[in-house]
Amino acid sequence: MATLSTLTLAAGPAAAAHYYGIAYVDGRKFLGLSGSIVSDALDTPNNSAYFVNNDMWILNPYSSPVHWIEAGIIIGTVCTSGAGGGSPCHEVGSYDKHRFFWGDSRYGDGYHLHIDVSDVASMRTFYTDQIWYLGNYQWQAYVGGWSGTSTSNSLSGQELESGTEETTQSATACSATRDLG
Repeated sequence: MATLSTLTLAAGPAAAAHYYGIAYVDGRKFLGLSGSIVSDALDTPNNSAYFVNNDMWILNPYSSPVHWIEAGIIIGTVCTSGAGGGSPCHEVGSYDKHRFFWGDSRYGDGYHLHIDVSDVASMRTFYTDQIWYLGNYQWQAYVGGWSGTSTSNSLSGQELESGTEETTQSATACSATRDLG
């Protein structure tokens, strides 16, 4: 298990408009991850134009485009479906309350985010965050009591990451992860 600490946000190479503060564990093939996430603050100056999240993900950074599964807490406006690889967004969702979400980017199917609109995530509360391989190209994502299944997903998990993603450097994020493993 790894314990993560405060991270600095920097522009990510895949999308110049996204900023990441992440920590990671790599060096072997992963069939899942587990940990706890907490946010003391998670907000943007304009939820109808930007988003910020606190999440954990398992990914293959060596695939092109990068393929992943993630789960966490989000607020703001986000692309919920796209072709991947920097292609235009197909669907957009806007959330003015902290919501649980999970998403994936699958080989040949682009990416999809799934938002739990029936529950609101509280700040200053630790939530279990897990992703694990079920077999038959299926992965289970679980966060804060909410879950979903990524199907037809041949992801080879090479890295575990946890942190914050935001689409404006004016966002407020004070988040942490513990016991990532």
